[in-house]
Amino acid sequence: MALPFYDRVIQHMIVNIIEPIFEKRFVFHSYACRKDKGAHAASDTLSRWLYNLQIKQGKKIYAIKGLNNFLVIDTDDALLICPRDDKQFKEFLTGLGMPGYEEFR
Repeated sequence: MALPFYDRVIQHMIVNIIEPIFEKRFVFHSYACRKDKGAHAASDTLSRWLYNLQIKQGKKIYAIKGLNNFLVIDTDDALLICPRDDKQFKEFLTGLGMPGYEEFR
């Protein structure tokens, strides 16, 4: 439900006074509820950053979400996602035969 008209007028008066004060202190790449920013601007900025990293600089890009019980290992040629449990992790490394990781077995 929207605020009554009088409350919205008061809200805009307060925002017009305090917004310039706080705007100076915000991080530039903060996009929520700001003038000339928002979801589309954030998406455009992220797209530019990812393009610059992946295409121009040739770097790997990956996103990992919800892997609380897993260990993530980033190597030059692969991204390994392993179980975090010690026994399962040792079995995983033994199965791979990864030289240089003997101390983890």
